[in-house]
Amino acid sequence: AEYMGTEYSKMHTALQLLQSTTFFRTGCREIDQTLGGGLDSRSGIHEFYGEASSGKTQLCLQCAASAVLDQGKVFFLYTQGEFPLPRFHQVLKGLGAKRGIDLSKLNEMKEKLLIQCVNTIEGLWDAIATTIPLQVSQQNVRCVIIDSIASLFRSEFDAREGIQRAGLLFEIASVLKRISGQHGVTIIVTNQITSVISDPKTKPVNPDL
Repeated sequence: AEYMGTEYSKMHTALQLLQSTTFFRTGCREIDQTLGGGLDSRSGIHEFYGEASSGKTQLCLQCAASAVLDQGKVFFLYTQGEFPLPRFHQVLKGLGAKRGIDLSKLNEMKEKLLIQCVNTIEGLWDAIATTIPLQVSQQNVRCVIIDSIASLFRSEFDAREGIQRAGLLFEIASVLKRISGQHGVTIIVTNQITSVISDPKTKPVNPDL
């Protein structure tokens, strides 16, 4: 079997792709085992979704901590206010202790986490189209986390602007997939689901995006 992709416009056999696959550890042994080793770094965008307060940000912080403990750099794009740095420190310390890392080196590890907070869709797009590609190519970033991809769209678009919103989301997804494919970078985004009560006996859930 042969494969051709975007930048991967070089042709690869299925065996070559399989042999070149690397896995990104999430920091949770059970999740990594279920996924066969972790998140496939070449498979595009990994989406963590769930209801509010279901642990999406916690899992993102754990992924970031796992990456920096493995000597990789992480770019964390945060859209929900102030980045929870104290919580990240707790996660990094706990995961580092489990892995037998010298805890005196935690501050050195924190240098590997690059953080940008944005509060508008314009800022989100600028970060994705310009900042992230630069950081990946110049800083050797191995993981990009966007928490949350949905929050700014909920606040800046109403129901009548669905086509415009979908078009921008398509552009964002295209850029992120290209970055992942060209550089072998793990891309993680979070999204929320909302409950819609249409019948007293049912409570379906729908993605916000």
